[in-house]
Amino acid sequence: MVQIRDENMKPCKGVMIEDMGVKMGLNGIDNGRLMFDHVKVPREAMLNKLNDVTADGRFISETKKPSNRFFKVADALLSGRLCISAMCLGGSKTTLFNACRYAQQRLGLSANGMSETPIMTYQLVQNAFIPLVARTCVINMGVNFAKNVFANPKGYENQAIRIYCSVKTMTSWNFAEIGNHCR
Repeated sequence: MVQIRDENMKPCKGVMIEDMGVKMGLNGIDNGRLMFDHVKVPREAMLNKLNDVTADGRFISETKKPSNRFFKVADALLSGRLCISAMCLGGSKTTLFNACRYAQQRLGLSANGMSETPIMTYQLVQNAFIPLVARTCVINMGVNFAKNVFANPKGYENQAIRIYCSVKTMTSWNFAEIGNHCR
């Protein structure tokens, strides 16, 4: 539960604000939740852009299927997913570039006991970096494809667009792994 110091900033009775804990990848994004327990919101104060509740309590929606109602709201988040993917990809490339460049300049011991061999020539270092570079190149192609599909959706159904925009998960996992290995 979030501790709020200012007495005027306390949540109302039945409202709970909670931190979701540490997340892999981008920890500061979407990292909280809001819960309500027996809280009544006046019908006139509801945010009802897509659905409504009549005065007699009936729920009305032009979209009949509940999953389609969810996706109608979630589709607004797709551009954000692509932006986060692009940001993670940029961080991955920068981290890999700096680590590989450092490994080409950092000298390790040679057979004669002198420091004269770049550590990038060691197979252990290559085996750590090359798969990360290859995966990042493939993810880059996937992000570019997803951005193109999102910008030009003609010929794609909504479900396919949502699937391509799910590349955010892979890019953030990749970024976290690159950060750990290159550190």
